[in-house]
Amino acid sequence: MGLSLIAMGTMGRNMTLNEKILRILQTRKGTRPGNHRYGSRLYLLRDKRVTPTNVLLFAKYCKEDIELSDPSLFVGKAKLIDVKEDTFVAEILVNDTTVKVLV
Repeated sequence: MGLSLIAMGTMGRNMTLNEKILRILQTRKGTRPGNHRYGSRLYLLRDKRVTPTNVLLFAKYCKEDIELSDPSLFVGKAKLIDVKEDTFVAEILVNDTTVKVLV
């Protein structure tokens, strides 16, 4: 589901905040066995035009899905910065830390 500036392959060690957010947003909601609430609905916005409604849906999905997937995380704000081909560029304020992701 897109590229990232964050190195994957974090199995077996503690993940950074950036890695946690990226993993949640890159996982389709409902696909993780045993935890169907984990993941995001951002895939629903693929191939959609960038409209004010879809920008609001992007922020809503980020906030709800991150907080539901990991209750220790609180999303203050999610902002869609740009869309390049099939990649979302976003800044998300999580636990008072701004995280920039490409999903």
